[in-house]
Amino acid sequence: MADQLIADSKQNPGGVLSGRTKEDRRQGLGEESGFELIENKQALVPVNGLALATGRRGRKGGRRAGGRGRRGPSLPPAIECTPALSHRFRYYANATATTANITVGNLLGALGGICTIANSTIASICSSVRVKRVSIYSGVVTTGAVNAELTWFAGGSSFMKDDSRESSVPEGITMERVLVTKPPARALAAFWQNSASPTNVLFQITCQAGSLIDVEMVGTLGNNLSNVAIAGYAAATLSTVYYGRLDGVGGKFQPLGVPTTN
Repeated sequence: MADQLIADSKQNPGGVLSGRTKEDRRQGLGEESGFELIENKQALVPVNGLALATGRRGRKGGRRAGGRGRRGPSLPPAIECTPALSHRFRYYANATATTANITVGNLLGALGGICTIANSTIASICSSVRVKRVSIYSGVVTTGAVNAELTWFAGGSSFMKDDSRESSVPEGITMERVLVTKPPARALAAFWQNSASPTNVLFQITCQAGSLIDVEMVGTLGNNLSNVAIAGYAAATLSTVYYGRLDGVGGKFQPLGVPTTN
């Protein structure tokens, strides 16, 4: 009986079986076989708990084995192995500075180092550095001199505009404004610099005594590259962390809020 019903449903997609009306068909199916043929869906649905066919015509019920939605084993993602730190350091100009050079080695020392030779040398904890922004809050000047100026350096073969930033006020005016600048494209400071070239000059600073200089930079802790040994820390204690001056040992730009001895 069931085989006959399925065959009739395929031969009569319009919903009529053996010349009977839809209502007759429903009643006949319910009485004789316990199945009901749902309109517009060529499928037999059980009334008394036994199924002959499921799903829409031409499709099988359920999800195909190996189809969409099936996931394989989860694998660990790739990660960056070298730790990095980003920080805004502040420096105080204890004297007027004119075109003070800031080198790669200076910045690596400014990021911090550990004393390896007592009263002598520290080793930088970072192996590479990149400058993000420099801000100069100029000290008060009333003589018409340059308050703050920063010049970015480029490599000898770089295509870079001759660029410098300067902030001054007329003589007798004491209201100041901050000089903020980022490394321009193709400047050395716009790229990562590492311990292989510690003497490369990245930029120059001119400012008045009493100025504050904020340098935002990011450094990577030593991994594949070596650190830089910086001599001149006459009062350094072995295995102690120190932060160097922005313009190097004996310079005019003293770090604020962190330990230093040079």
